[in-house]
Amino acid sequence: MAGILDGRVALVTGGGSGIGRATAVAMAREGARVAVSDLSKDGVEATVALINAAGGQSIAIAGDVSDEAAVRNLIATAVQTYGGLHCAFNNAGVLPPTVPLVDMDASVFDRTLAVDLKGIFL
Repeated sequence: MAGILDGRVALVTGGGSGIGRATAVAMAREGARVAVSDLSKDGVEATVALINAAGGQSIAIAGDVSDEAAVRNLIATAVQTYGGLHCAFNNAGVLPPTVPLVDMDASVFDRTLAVDLKGIFL
């Protein structure tokens, strides 16, 4: 596979399904070696299988983007495996339930901020 990302290493969080999976596959199609991360081990392994079956190079790294140690491991594993990291698609995110804000539990709000905001920061 060769294209605009030929020879580059990409990291995709939230790559176990949806937009993250589609982006990881597209990056691989464009020549990137892709480190794919997600909380869902099955999802991330399925994405990597799609990429590798199509002739790309990809690894699965399960992890929580709101956990600093997990993020450090994610980056270190990508760098150790492929010798560097050139771009990242910080796609991991959660949606709070569709309830009025006044009815939302604080733990749901905290988890949403941890993944959707802190996860991007980390």
